[in-house]
Amino acid sequence: MKFSCNTLTTHMERDELMSLTDADPFEVTSQVGCLWITMDNDSRDIILEPGQRFEFAAGDRALIVALKPSWFLIGKAVPQAVAKQQPPRSTSLLGALRRWLPRPAGTAFAA
Repeated sequence: MKFSCNTLTTHMERDELMSLTDADPFEVTSQVGCLWITMDNDSRDIILEPGQRFEFAAGDRALIVALKPSWFLIGKAVPQAVAKQQPPRSTSLLGALRRWLPRPAGTAFAA
């Protein structure tokens, strides 16, 4: 999805996928739910929970997957001097899945 407005609020159901790219820097801010983000040529797994945001450089292509029903903002990046950026929680994808995916009755995840 390419966007041209300053801010777009969007919703995704669990397991829904979205691809984002823009010629300008942009950011994603989680409002409700949990998002998993991965980018081309970047080995990090980025997990955004409510209140967290992540900034992308111009031209970055991001794939976003909702780990549960989620609402989030997509907008033009605000310069660092103007906005305090909250870094994404340092969480592995496996850790986020353990928190958000339902567990079958009588089972536990191994640590």
